[in-house]
Order: sequence, then C-alpha cells, then structure tokens
Amino acid sequence: MKMLLIKDNEKISLFIIRGMNKTGFLMAHIDNGDQKLSIALAVKYDVAIIDIMSPGHNDL
Repeated sequence: MKMLLIKDNEKISLFIIRGMNKTGFLMAHIDNGDQKLSIALAVKYDVAIIDIMSPGHNDL
C-alpha cells in the first residue's frame, strides 16, 4: 500500500514513517506546504495522512 504523509514536524514525521515502514507500508513524505498539492496529485496513493495544521494546508 502506498501512503502519503503531509506533516511539517520532522521528529513526528520520522516516527510515523519508521513505524509504517516496519509494518510493510511504502510511505512518502511531504513537509513543504507549497508543494503538497502538486505532489499529491502527481502520484497515485492509496491513503493520505494530512496534518491540517501544517503551513499551506488550505490548498488541499
């Protein structure tokens, strides 16, 4: 399963990514609010986890 994580906090993002990778999920990460819509639309993901409090979240 391909997952996308949109989160601007690096420490929390790494924790989530490590845990998901250990369980066999392929997880991509975006931390830049200005780029997240174009990246999220460019690749087909099964699931997206989005931090709505991250900068630039209004474009999703």
